[in-house]
Amino acid sequence: MKKYYKSIDALPHIFWVFDKKILPGTANIKQKDSTTGDSCHYNIERLSNNVAKKIFINNFDLFEDGKICNNDHPRKFIEEDLKLFENLT
Repeated sequence: MKKYYKSIDALPHIFWVFDKKILPGTANIKQKDSTTGDSCHYNIERLSNNVAKKIFINNFDLFEDGKICNNDHPRKFIEEDLKLFENLT
């Protein structure tokens, strides 16, 4: 992941794999390679930022749902990972 997103934000990268059933019926998920070549990238179309924020707030739990990229392999986010964010503010 760092090879694809290093210019977007600081490491580590956290991502969320979710069930598309939490999206409204108007939303559409479409695979589209990122501008840096990430073929695992998907866009969510027809979803406003406000609705996306509500979905995230109501459904995402960092320790239950968060995944972290560990040497280019995903793993579950653990409490010890919080120290990686101490100097990012």
